[in-house]
Amino acid sequence: MSKAKLGVSIALLVAYVLSWVLVILVPTMGFTPQQSDLYTSYLLIAEEVLLLTCVIVIGPMFIMDMKSKLTGSVK
Repeated sequence: MSKAKLGVSIALLVAYVLSWVLVILVPTMGFTPQQSDLYTSYLLIAEEVLLLTCVIVIGPMFIMDMKSKLTGSVK
């Protein structure tokens, strides 16, 4: 796996975790209930997009890594 792909994967996972932390913390930040609901909705949409991106980017790398470990081939 190249360093660029590894960096992108780590950045995606950090952004995904950060989005969930913000989803949990937004209701406690002192916004009005309407603002809190709006921001939470936006964060949930961003979380879904990040999850899909993680599956698209990290999924094939994970599958290739598992396949090479199971078959014993090394690239």
